[in-house]
Amino acid sequence: RLRDNVAYAASELNKNGFDVNPQSAIIPLRVPEWMNIRKATNKIYKMGIFMNSIEFPAVPVSQQRFRISLMATHTKSDIDKMVEAVSEIWTDPEVKYENSNEELIAI
Repeated sequence: RLRDNVAYAASELNKNGFDVNPQSAIIPLRVPEWMNIRKATNKIYKMGIFMNSIEFPAVPVSQQRFRISLMATHTKSDIDKMVEAVSEIWTDPEVKYENSNEELIAI
């Protein structure tokens, strides 16, 4: 069932314009550099989905990503909800950085 879930999630994400080719049940989803990953993470959480974010300073801003962690217990409905949420976030102007000069500082 886990392999089926991974295949289904990858298929649905690719149908929605994402380029994923998972090798495991953890699907990395790189975010565009214009996206404020913290705002995106918060909005996804408010949609009822917890998704790990890998963000600056752990990685460069250009390599920030979400980690979609699938389990055998996820249903197709769960996966559909995740794909819908991610697709919505990727077109949401509210998750953009406020201005192009906004800098991240690691302290």
